[in-house]
Amino acid sequence: MTSDLRKLVVTALRSIERADETTRQAPKSREGKKAIAGHFDPAVAWQLKKLALDRQTTVQALLEEALGDLFEKHHLMRV
Repeated sequence: MTSDLRKLVVTALRSIERADETTRQAPKSREGKKAIAGHFDPAVAWQLKKLALDRQTTVQALLEEALGDLFEKHHLMRV
């Protein structure tokens, strides 16, 4: 690949990356929110999903409830 062609390809790819970054937006429900993650045994993930299904709610809602209980236990404000 010639130097000029290589520069052209790099410029085009950078333009595509920038355009992709500006068009990618989080859903409104995630605005102002921060992701929290952890790595757990697959059985934990299965139980959490099953509990959400049994209670007709979401994993997100169960985690919010659990964190609220944890904060309360440690005398922190529920958020």
